[in-house]
Amino acid sequence: MFADAGSLLQREADRNGFAVVAPNGYNGMADYGANLPLPKVLNRADAPLRTSASAESALAETDVYNVIDRVMANYRIDRRRVYLMGNSMGMTGVLNLARTSPERWCAISASAGPPWPNYPVERLRPLAGVLFVHGGRDDRAKVSDTEQLTMRARAAGVDARMKFVPQGTHGDAWVRYLRQTFTFFAKHDCHAR
Repeated sequence: MFADAGSLLQREADRNGFAVVAPNGYNGMADYGANLPLPKVLNRADAPLRTSASAESALAETDVYNVIDRVMANYRIDRRRVYLMGNSMGMTGVLNLARTSPERWCAISASAGPPWPNYPVERLRPLAGVLFVHGGRDDRAKVSDTEQLTMRARAAGVDARMKFVPQGTHGDAWVRYLRQTFTFFAKHDCHAR
């Protein structure tokens, strides 16, 4: 995420008083415990799968929790103000981690992810807010899938919103909306929980 956003991620985090951690999820090619079928566009030519897909997915999820727990133990992080953000496969990770441990996150932002028609949106109710970001020039993820997920979440009583970034691509819509995402997080203070 730091490479994709250039210095913008760090600048916005600093400007808003956030610490940012970007765990790679074991090897960057697994889906953070979601166990969804991965898109064929992922190229594994340089990193062949050495374990089962479900084991790799579990390792990716564990990696994220280990990194976050270590940061929480070593820095002064307010546990009531922990946010989760991810793009593409990272969106899969955000949704999975929010589904399996909603009490750990104040709010989430997920962008450019795969379709997940049976995602249990009611699991997002404990969150203070959910932001979906989608690029108008995304050639991989369908805007209709993000719209549907947003509408399903709202219908389940989740404070969910979607931002469409007209010039955003699959890889950069979240970067183009980064300043607003940090503002969204800052407005969702979970001290009342």
